Amino acid sequence: MLGPRLDEVLDGRRATCFAVGADARRPSGAALLRGLHERGHEIASHSDAHDLRLHRWRAQAIEEDLERAAAAIADATGTAPRGFRSPGYGTSPVLRATLVRLGYRYDASAFPSPAGLLARAWYARGYRGAPLRLRDLGDAAAELVRGARARRVTIDGHELVEIPLTVMPYTRLPLHASHLILLAQRARRLSFRYLDLALGACERSGIVPAVVIHPTDLIDAGDAPALRRFPGMRTPATVKLELVPAWLARVEGRFALGTVAEQAAALLGR
Repeated sequence: MLGPRLDEVLDGRRATCFAVGADARRPSGAALLRGLHERGHEIASHSDAHDLRLHRWRAQAIEEDLERAAAAIADATGTAPRGFRSPGYGTSPVLRATLVRLGYRYDASAFPSPAGLLARAWYARGYRGAPLRLRDLGDAAAELVRGARARRVTIDGHELVEIPLTVMPYTRLPLHASHLILLAQRARRLSFRYLDLALGACERSGIVPAVVIHPTDLIDAGDAPALRRFPGMRTPATVKLELVPAWLARVEGRFALGTVAEQAAALLGR
């Protein structure tokens, strides 16, 4: 179900899929990732266990999780991932150092918006022992200070590209398909006006937007009853499958769409 809908939405465009190792080990998940890889999409890592506390683990535990995910993705696609996005968009110096040690080229975890901390708190409700702590507030503040621009950082003598989730410049409001769907629930025209405003601000600021589409942006509560409480799930999938391609076309009118790996390589001058 998800594969055909993703193909319909992308309509020949190449994208990056951040895959969970545990899903890649399932036959259906492996088949989906293999097909995406064969059609030219990048398959990057989204961890193995998808634990929102991953960035708080010890370095060895993080490394073991990432290696399990990489092995599962490589088994499914024949190619090891070189990009990473953390569950819940959690970041930490230990996580970044581990990514460098394992040879990752970019980290797409940071969410430099107050909404990032709120989203992390909302999704953490179902995780035992994952309350917000003072350190989480400090990390969120550091993300806000570092800002919304992609950047090269040097860790232990190696370069890593940090590509934050795109937020609207100046306001730091989110720019996910999920947020646009929530706006469209109020008024479809509002979602397009918001997107145009955000894209114009990105263009003026020299920021290349990374458009984030979650699986829940392509399905509804009838497709996945267990996810019915997630934001935007009361919007019918048929409506989503009309809106998301229209939003992508709007973005493509201003920016060239491609994979996150290509964006990282451009920043590195490769």
